[in-house]
Amino acid sequence: MNLIRGVLLAGGFRTHHSLNGMSPDDQRNTLIVEMVAHSNQLVGSYQSLNDADLAGAGAVMVFLLKGGSRTATELKTMSADDHRNTMIVGIDALTNIGHSLQALSNLDLVLLGLGKAPPGSLVPSTYMQGVLLAGAFRNLGAIIAAAGGDIRNTLIVEMVAHSSQPIASYQALNDADLAGAGAVMVFLLRGGIRDAAALRTMTADSQRNAAIVEIDDQTGFGESLQELRNLDLVKTALGVVPKFRWAALFKGDVGVTGDVVVNGDLILTGADLAEQFTAEGDCEPGSVVVLSGGDRVRICDTPYDRRVAGVVSGAGSYRPALVMDCRESSGRRPLALTGKVWCKVDAGFSPVRVGDLLTTSATPGHAMLASDSRQSFGAVIGKALADLESGRALVPVLVSLQ
Repeated sequence: MNLIRGVLLAGGFRTHHSLNGMSPDDQRNTLIVEMVAHSNQLVGSYQSLNDADLAGAGAVMVFLLKGGSRTATELKTMSADDHRNTMIVGIDALTNIGHSLQALSNLDLVLLGLGKAPPGSLVPSTYMQGVLLAGAFRNLGAIIAAAGGDIRNTLIVEMVAHSSQPIASYQALNDADLAGAGAVMVFLLRGGIRDAAALRTMTADSQRNAAIVEIDDQTGFGESLQELRNLDLVKTALGVVPKFRWAALFKGDVGVTGDVVVNGDLILTGADLAEQFTAEGDCEPGSVVVLSGGDRVRICDTPYDRRVAGVVSGAGSYRPALVMDCRESSGRRPLALTGKVWCKVDAGFSPVRVGDLLTTSATPGHAMLASDSRQSFGAVIGKALADLESGRALVPVLVSLQ
């Protein structure tokens, strides 16, 4: 692992493409030049450091500079030890860990500043604040003053401003996945790969695919990059060697004539468990459908319909994880029976809030708030995972027929 590349990229001293054309020695010498320009130490003091220690000193300097704790002029008057001590004061204000910070390495200090959970903490790491800092959307002082919910909401606002997706698509993500999507966006933006205008025309998936192409050019890891989560992709771009979990990667369909025995966990990246039904009429993804006899379904058009069968899978960013009863027929549709799915919702009857139960509505193919508990029995589709104040839109829903 050599994070010298990552320090140069995070500091804005070199772009992703320019770093691809530099040898490791060129990157090391470039960082030494930047360290001399941003401290009061002589070049020899940095030349004597190994790559890991040089990267650690550089990471602290960049964190202070890009986090708004010190200007370039102020850093120039300070030694590397002064940088570290200033960093410890800032991280203590952020974490309240105290003297135990002294025992941490420079890189570990920076990781705490970016959102890694403190040692011994039961709270999972979330790098949302690191994305805001790296993207220059907020400085360290603003991060220290903000509550956890404010950090999340601020990142959601920035993601909407730097992609083509609606706010609900980011509200539905957990903290780790939101941070991952943000890290990819910031990598493309601050790495000089895409400007803000180009990012606004791209979905989060398009941004991920663009990052994979760039990181493949950098590393040559090829299709193996597809298995990495967004945060691990960005770490790879910064110089961290990824740990691939697959012994083999197959591109395309794989046919098996015998049994498949799995001794470990079966990990599916899709969001719902679906089963194919024969659709009557135009049952597009996201539509709420009801049973019409046998294995046939049609879009709903009646409030509190106890024939409700589920939601047609495949709308928005969610795809089915497992599809049962598959047959080769153009009239078959995968119906989400449980899990997460994007669903058509009409809030014209009543605003919908996170956690609200949803049922069928008179608007063809749309769900609505299940406000009448008596009529809801047997007609509930699931729970809303995002708010919809008014109008009609796709809303992420946790399908749970009841």
